[in-house]
Amino acid sequence: MCLVATWISTTCLQDSYEDGKYSDPVVEMKLCNPMLAEFSPTDALVSFRTQFKAYIKGEDPFNRKMRTNESALGWWKALQKDELANVLAVSL
Repeated sequence: MCLVATWISTTCLQDSYEDGKYSDPVVEMKLCNPMLAEFSPTDALVSFRTQFKAYIKGEDPFNRKMRTNESALGWWKALQKDELANVLAVSL
């Protein structure tokens, strides 16, 4: 999962702000990961770090038990709708 943070920071942040390479970082974010299009690259990285720490600590919403008929993928997809987990869940 640390690779995701590295990818966000190197692919989106570094390239987006590098010597005016891109005129609009938000447009570049839409190209990098359309599911995170509502975030600027900086906001996505900040949210990712916060959410990853919550995941490691087992805090809400990452402390929700999987349902008996739910797969691991289904568990993560459900978290995509939660504002406390949305960036981490779509980054995996």
